[in-house]
Amino acid sequence: MPQPIHADNNNLYTFSRLAPFIQEYIYNHNWTELRPVQIAACQVIFDTDAHLLIAAATAAGKTEAAFLPILTLLHENPSSTIGALYIGPIKALI
Repeated sequence: MPQPIHADNNNLYTFSRLAPFIQEYIYNHNWTELRPVQIAACQVIFDTDAHLLIAAATAAGKTEAAFLPILTLLHENPSSTIGALYIGPIKALI
């Protein structure tokens, strides 16, 4: 599977834990690294049963921070009921 370019060990480890279709998406869209908020969210979602509130600056990658690991877990273990609840802002950034 493709690897992100210019990634440190933490980036590579987190990237390697994502579902193959997500890795392919990241590679095909020329992402060079995962952002810190994305790495931190992956660690919490993959390694704990804790609830998670993600707060970061505009365009810091919050949506991907939530969806990349959640989609990975749902891909690995499909839920027969609601598998995740995501609440995000609806204010458009203009």
